[in-house]
Amino acid sequence: MIIDATHPYAVLVTENIRAAATETGIEYMRILRDCGEADGAVYVDSVASARDFLNTVDGNILLTTGSKELHEFVGLDMSRVWARVLPLTSSLEACAEAEIMPSHIIAAQGPFSKELNIAELREIDARWLVTKASGKNGGFDEKLSAAEAVGAKAIVIGAPKQVDGITLEAALDKLLPERTIMTESAGAAEDSGMNECHDTAENLVTIVGIGPGDTRLLTDDAREAICNADAARYAVSMIVGRDTKVLDQNGI
Repeated sequence: MIIDATHPYAVLVTENIRAAATETGIEYMRILRDCGEADGAVYVDSVASARDFLNTVDGNILLTTGSKELHEFVGLDMSRVWARVLPLTSSLEACAEAEIMPSHIIAAQGPFSKELNIAELREIDARWLVTKASGKNGGFDEKLSAAEAVGAKAIVIGAPKQVDGITLEAALDKLLPERTIMTESAGAAEDSGMNECHDTAENLVTIVGIGPGDTRLLTDDAREAICNADAARYAVSMIVGRDTKVLDQNGI
């Protein structure tokens, strides 16, 4: 099975994954991301529209939309623009091409907490924060709450319409049938006045994105999930005599 949980803006990636699944006959599952709505934010339909709007207002700007579309912001007064991008050579090159000043580049890897967003917005005295509607897992909520905390306004580039997919909850129910059974059992127990329901073996599904493909950019949580995966433990058990089920991450 191929589980496509990519960013809603990664349209080409989804098309390629879907085509590969069809060609190889592998089951394909698309997980739709809840991008929500933000009260008080300025919604625009494209990067170009965000640029045009920013040309009509004053104040410093923090771009958090990544490096690939920085060139579309050309035409703004770059003396008031800061860009937060991944710490990669390609990102710095994109900043240079977009004429972002070196002192206005924030090269850092997320996830970014509300507190860190607040610190960056205050450091540059930003009045505008530009983001994509990336959903909860994309740090959307932390950006919006940080902007509100410092009195900045969020400009949200609306997510493309997502079709032909299922929610994360529905995907988990399909991947882990016993999860649904356990939930139904718990509901039945509650209805009948029972206080307990028998535990079943816990299964955990972790969806990990590796972004540009460099494993050095994995978060600690992602790296730990991979190292502790059943497949990794089984592989190690083939070459050692110890019981890999009880080994910690370092042991694996």
